[in-house]
Amino acid sequence: MNDRLERRRSCLALAAVAAVALAPTARAANTVLNPNFNADVSFWNTFLSGISDTDPLAFGSAMHTNAQDVDGIAPASGAVAVTLDGTGGQPKAAAGARQCVDLGQPAPTVTEANYGARFKIPGANASDASVNVSVEIRFYSDAGCTTFIPGAGGVQGRNIGIGVPDDAFWYAAADGHFIPPPGTVARSAEVRAGLRRVTGSAAAYTGFFDNVYLSLNGTTPVSLQQFQVD
Repeated sequence: MNDRLERRRSCLALAAVAAVALAPTARAANTVLNPNFNADVSFWNTFLSGISDTDPLAFGSAMHTNAQDVDGIAPASGAVAVTLDGTGGQPKAAAGARQCVDLGQPAPTVTEANYGARFKIPGANASDASVNVSVEIRFYSDAGCTTFIPGAGGVQGRNIGIGVPDDAFWYAAADGHFIPPPGTVARSAEVRAGLRRVTGSAAAYTGFFDNVYLSLNGTTPVSLQQFQVD
């Protein structure tokens, strides 16, 4: 019995050491700042198409809310509420939250990216499949997300159709193995979470986003890791 107890203590001690050793790496794995919107939308900006790109002009907002949280601890935490107004109603019009992530110097060679987010679609939205909810990444060769690297971008999401709006369920949009073009050296990366109109519609839409992540080259964000010793 004593030997068994000692072995269990040793395993727990080793597990604790491993957890401490791995914790800094795990935390650093997610390159996104303020990914959980715990108190505000610091480090994030509102993205509206027609202003930041060549797609049709959109109207909307990306604002912090403490009434929603993927971990169920609102109002202690929060999420970002994205609204795409119905004004114009043109296909490809988009609104969302965006962040330009500084990947540091020397710029890393990106062989693989793991990215994603959780999202909730209020039941008040029309379920007509005219709007897509998604998370997107784009890699750039310079700081400030200015010069896009051709082919080094990905998007995951789904249209808001019948059965998708749900006031109680957080969906996931993710790609755990996005492979950019060979030799991609990225100085910065842009992460977007938002709504994009896919067909003409004058309806307004709202979506909530939380736990946004982007990790590179095989690392796993701490929010996706679990460590347990029985």
